Amino acid sequence: MISNYQELVEQVADWTQRTDIVPRIPSLIGLAESEMRANKREPLRILAGDKTSTSTLTEGERFLALPSGYSKPQKFEITVDGNQYELKYRTPQQIDIRTQPGVPVYYTVANGQFEFDATASEDFAVTLHYHGSFEPLTKTNTTNYVLENYPNVYLFGCLKYAFLMLHDDEPRIKHEINFLDAIEAANAAEEDKREGVNMEMEVEWHP
Repeated sequence: MISNYQELVEQVADWTQRTDIVPRIPSLIGLAESEMRANKREPLRILAGDKTSTSTLTEGERFLALPSGYSKPQKFEITVDGNQYELKYRTPQQIDIRTQPGVPVYYTVANGQFEFDATASEDFAVTLHYHGSFEPLTKTNTTNYVLENYPNVYLFGCLKYAFLMLHDDEPRIKHEINFLDAIEAANAAEEDKREGVNMEMEVEWHP
């Protein structure tokens, strides 16, 4: 069982049967973490990385900065007369900008910020529930949520990049498949956890 940074290093060296790559393993870990966040199938989305940000859409404004560590939205809500309503996502091409100020109903993400379909007619409190990222694994930060719960994600990711560095395609391809499968399985497990904490009624705002 892999539970910390040093054990991961030892397992990567053992699986590759190459102790000479140990000095390069920190780089392999970093590469694996980058692919956990963005890859050709699906990024890793963990419950521990779920975050909530509250802000104010000021009267006369139609844009809002993205929160730190933002990856993907889960739910975006606006408070109107003391009640919360869910804002609906549209792509930048789909969103229809209204000419008159009012209560935003739709939003998109463009140019590194949120854009709403209407200029705020007054100050509105907004609450964003979103997927954030996980803490990177280092010699000083020796464990994190991913390693504690899904050590195979780290192991297979590191092995993929180890064999890429060693120019050994057959095990590289095998571990790339294992890596992406492990991410997919972790996401499924995390989604089951989310269903237990997100059981609430949604109310939509209609202008």
